[in-house]
Amino acid sequence: PAYLFGLVLTTCFILGVVSVFIRKAGTATPAPRVTAQRPTATRAPSPTPGQTAVLFLGIDDLREPAPVLLAVWVATFSLPGRDVFLFGFPTDTLAGEDAQTPLQDLFAWDPSSGPDPAFLTALQAITLLPPRLIVVLDALGFAAAIDYLGGVDLNGIQLSGAEVNAVLNLWQDNPGARVETQARVLEALSQRSPSLGATPDLTPLLAL
Repeated sequence: PAYLFGLVLTTCFILGVVSVFIRKAGTATPAPRVTAQRPTATRAPSPTPGQTAVLFLGIDDLREPAPVLLAVWVATFSLPGRDVFLFGFPTDTLAGEDAQTPLQDLFAWDPSSGPDPAFLTALQAITLLPPRLIVVLDALGFAAAIDYLGGVDLNGIQLSGAEVNAVLNLWQDNPGARVETQARVLEALSQRSPSLGATPDLTPLLAL
């Protein structure tokens, strides 16, 4: 089924992203940090020829008729290169025709057709690069992915997926701080990747 193919593709992409961090962590240079756009940023760096973008949207619950937008991240890469760059955008970033409407107010989701085309058009004016793939992940799926990796370590405290979501919920009224915290979580997840081994069993994720 299409949804199963999309889940497998998404999982493989995420594993590919974290494997890049693992390889770099093994070199003499410090591991690269996952950085987020500051709340004042309105555009990502201009794309270069050959770049491919994948859009990741985080929402509260896929089962809700009008889910709330919680995360906007764009991953870009250019083959045959091995580097993957992540750009995070606060959900209150202004967009739209008048550039005065927050992304979170423009967002709409339909299970059969995906994100609203008007939202994607407004977002592309910020990210510049049209996405080849759009991944929508809710809080339940995000928590499952964290637990699959064995949790994360934030400031010396081991957190489960549900606990990470609880931390992120503390910033529900501060999108700028929330995207910075999301960046720290992504960085912590990259440190857990070696535990997966060379051939990870994806059954727990596919069971979703």
